[in-house]
Amino acid sequence: MDGHGSHTAIKFLWHCKQNKIHPLFLPAHTSHVLQPLDLGVFAPLKSRYRAEIAALASLDDASPVKKERFITCYNSARKETFTPCLLRVGWQAAGLYPYNPAKGLNSSQVQGSKPRQVTPPQREKQALYQCLHKAGQAIDQLNAKQIPLQHRNAQLQAQIEGLAIKRRKKVPIDPNLQFATVETVIKAREALAAQEAQEAARQTRYDAATAARELANQSFESLQFEWQIDNF
Repeated sequence: MDGHGSHTAIKFLWHCKQNKIHPLFLPAHTSHVLQPLDLGVFAPLKSRYRAEIAALASLDDASPVKKERFITCYNSARKETFTPCLLRVGWQAAGLYPYNPAKGLNSSQVQGSKPRQVTPPQREKQALYQCLHKAGQAIDQLNAKQIPLQHRNAQLQAQIEGLAIKRRKKVPIDPNLQFATVETVIKAREALAAQEAQEAARQTRYDAATAARELANQSFESLQFEWQIDNF
């Protein structure tokens, strides 16, 4: 048994002495390696007890597990797990019966798991893989951010093209074909002179008519003023 205080009470030790019982106390912190109950019975007992609680919860999940229900579920699980077969397995796994000290000394929980040696090339491969993986994630994030920017850029470019003023293309004129002969130049000058003469005559007639109209208005106003004076 382990060295719990209840196991080392004077009354309990005296009872063992009177009945020729020789208790064997396990070293501290070794029950997980040398305790037969830990190695053969407790794990199935916990599993069976959880099954009993789960079955109870499926019937009435709102009811708490009080002392009466705990004793009922635990007693059912204990009857199914505390069997001679499982008890022998626990003693054998601890190396107590049949006696085999190597069982405890060679236990994986005492020796510990040996770390796996990684060769330098494999470490380099792992480091390279991690770098490439991080780089790939960073590239994916940048691409994800770039897609909406490209879409927005395309929209703005389309708006700019729609608002741009479309200029007419200037039709190229061959200077060799424009006023190519002296005759064409003379005719063009004569036409321009005749057009300017017509404009001057039209302007003269307009000026004469305007002057006559203004003179008539002034004469009428002067006559009207004189008539008003005479009548006054």
